[in-house]
Amino acid sequence: MNIDLSDANYIEIVVGLIGVALIVAGSGISAKRKKIIAVGIKAEGVVFAMEEEAGSIGVNGQTLYSPIIRFVTIDKEWVTEKYTFGISSKHSVINPSYKEGDKVTVIYDPKNIKDFVIDDFNAKAIGPVCVVIGTLAIIGSILYFVYQSGFHF
Repeated sequence: MNIDLSDANYIEIVVGLIGVALIVAGSGISAKRKKIIAVGIKAEGVVFAMEEEAGSIGVNGQTLYSPIIRFVTIDKEWVTEKYTFGISSKHSVINPSYKEGDKVTVIYDPKNIKDFVIDDFNAKAIGPVCVVIGTLAIIGSILYFVYQSGFHF
């Protein structure tokens, strides 16, 4: 078995790099979430609006949206901010993550009230899901590279 990178199909390299990016992003999302939960304060909020993401096209050509969350802090201060990790199609049957008027529980950083996370399954799962998909992408690209190199299991 002689491996020569000049003969390689670079798709496995691209998929491997995407896997690394997903692992880094997922780890960052999880770390931010853990940090906010460790020092944060829970508050009840509402999905105030859905903001269209500029130039975004989702599955089946659907436009993607980010929820605008509104909640009141313990000091009775109103916060209305876009939740960056809640992108979904607005009224999708497949992924109706958030809709205008939905009640949500948020955990916010008391030192920076605009830094918050939504406390629900979708928000909890995004970091670990990115890490798992990234890991599978790396494993798949390595197996594909080995298989293309002439080694068959």
